[in-house]
Amino acid sequence: MISRTPQLPGLPRVTALNQAGQPLGATERTPARILLVDAALALHESHVLFLQSIPATVDTLSSCADMYLHPGNDYALVILLLHSKSKEIAEAAFFVRHRWGSAKILLLEGEPAMIDDWLYDERIDPRLHPATMCEAAIRLTTKAK
Repeated sequence: MISRTPQLPGLPRVTALNQAGQPLGATERTPARILLVDAALALHESHVLFLQSIPATVDTLSSCADMYLHPGNDYALVILLLHSKSKEIAEAAFFVRHRWGSAKILLLEGEPAMIDDWLYDERIDPRLHPATMCEAAIRLTTKAK
């Protein structure tokens, strides 16, 4: 598990820029906590770097199974990779809804698969520009507060 906080809390600064060159956000006193689960296959290094540049602490887990044993933290956002085993992802999302009730869920579409709408808050294609994922993460962590 990797945990990173990009800057000391409370120091204002502009972070990553979106495709239009607009700032995505600025640091806050208490950065949001994001859990990135099983997304290494879908994300390029640039996606992860963009995600780590927003005002958040990012924890990563290599699989959904690791999430069940992960010590409890109050996550604002959990990012899951949607793949052909949609039942496994649905169970993981259901677990997130119960364990971290206020957490938003962002699905990365690795493959076309079906999952009930109430089990996630937003769905994006990770092959898009890396800033797209950051924009969704900022939008969802802002809603979670």
